[in-house]
Amino acid sequence: MRLVLKPEYLLVPEGTYEAEIYKINEIVNKFSTKPQSQIVFKITSKEGCSPLVDWFNPVLHPKAKIYQLINAIGLKLSDYTKEIDLEDFIGRQLRITVKHKSKGGKTYANIVKYSKLIATA
Repeated sequence: MRLVLKPEYLLVPEGTYEAEIYKINEIVNKFSTKPQSQIVFKITSKEGCSPLVDWFNPVLHPKAKIYQLINAIGLKLSDYTKEIDLEDFIGRQLRITVKHKSKGGKTYANIVKYSKLIATA
């Protein structure tokens, strides 16, 4: 019998980090059966951090989370009218703010804010 070993999950400390959009998956939400986008972020400003994942509904509205992400990676919502090719997001860099949330006896690192990278001279 073989055992499949999962890599150890290292909880990302709370704080603000430079990150890169690493991977995008189209998924179906298991609770509502609606399509969502799962975006994986790789922290580039701190070594040894696990990737972080966030989910987005396909809604373009100023209060939608995807709207904040589009602005943070330097794209203009006015460039998009009916659809967005999320593959264009891969490799884009931004700043993410991470906060912890506990649920069911476990603590999770959640992305609570997206912002533009601060240019350095």
